[in-house]
Amino acid sequence: MPMIITEELLRNNFPPLIVKIAEKENYLNDFLNGKLYMNSAGYFRKVENNYRGDPFDGKRPLNSDLIHIVIENPKTKERLFFDKTKGLKDLTMGFHGDDMVPIFCATLITPEMLIIVNQTRCCIKKEYVDELTKFGKYFTVVNLSSLRNKLIEYNNAHAGDSYFLASPIEYFDIESSMSLKVDENHKMGMYQDFFRKRKEYRMQNEYRLVLGSSSPMISEGNDHLWVNIGKVADSDIIPIESLSSFTFSFETD
Repeated sequence: MPMIITEELLRNNFPPLIVKIAEKENYLNDFLNGKLYMNSAGYFRKVENNYRGDPFDGKRPLNSDLIHIVIENPKTKERLFFDKTKGLKDLTMGFHGDDMVPIFCATLITPEMLIIVNQTRCCIKKEYVDELTKFGKYFTVVNLSSLRNKLIEYNNAHAGDSYFLASPIEYFDIESSMSLKVDENHKMGMYQDFFRKRKEYRMQNEYRLVLGSSSPMISEGNDHLWVNIGKVADSDIIPIESLSSFTFSFETD
């Protein structure tokens, strides 16, 4: 039986759900069956649109006013010091091979995204729907815990070879981010900047999977990787036009 929904109930008891959107139904069938199509970070950096593409994906923007460059003559050891790098734009920091890191994206449904439509149901706010419908013609909704369980199983089975990292994206203001130092103790290690994006993307409320390893997982000349984690869930595949009217409810036992 549906429960009466209140703001407090939404805030404290809404279950962790993710929405995956794709251009074709069979893409979502692959996802539900655990076949993850993972694009390279380089793919997202090259896409020329303002919602899927991000030239800073997995990179840390740097403030050129705080960067000092030293050029040394290898023979004479003479050094030239440049106090500032104002002539250089879009300075970023990353690591070798970071353009070949595999990434899988979905949307995390959080209480902030929802609006109560009646006593027993809520739906996604229009501003989020407007952004998400750019990503494809179909969507499916699954419980995040089901996906997490499959990632744990994969990590246990591939210990020492490859491993999944998963987390909601943290959205930041690019100006304030430029002065942040790298956190060497961050739980995501060297991949921490793959879980941070500019505030311009916040309406996507992204939940991201990154496949880590000791060497690039995607081979040269390719821009994606298939990874099988086992069946994730049984869920309906729905036309994207229905996302604005798709509702959630709380059921009593």
